[in-house]
Amino acid sequence: LPSDFLVVYPQFTVVESSVIQYSLNFAENNYCAGWADPKRTDGIMLIAAHRISVDWFQQADIASSVTGIASGSGSSTPSGSEDDWSLTTYGRQYIHLRNTIFTPPILVL
Repeated sequence: LPSDFLVVYPQFTVVESSVIQYSLNFAENNYCAGWADPKRTDGIMLIAAHRISVDWFQQADIASSVTGIASGSGSSTPSGSEDDWSLTTYGRQYIHLRNTIFTPPILVL
């Protein structure tokens, strides 16, 4: 639920609950299938936070590009992609969590 997400990540209170819910659903349906709770819930929330943050970065980049073009000072291409987990702290935390869950055991001979 968006309210649970906002308890953990209160910095996203300015985001519409429908956007948060969409991001939570997307994460649950596309990334965390088969994970056991509580790690599953942590992963879903981290992915949602990452997606929302990347969307903010891209919107800011687009706005900056439009302003630059309008003022005649050039243009830039919005950077980042949804798959670039290193763009946000949330993405890096998700990768760390995923790696701790799915790292194969080391076989000592």
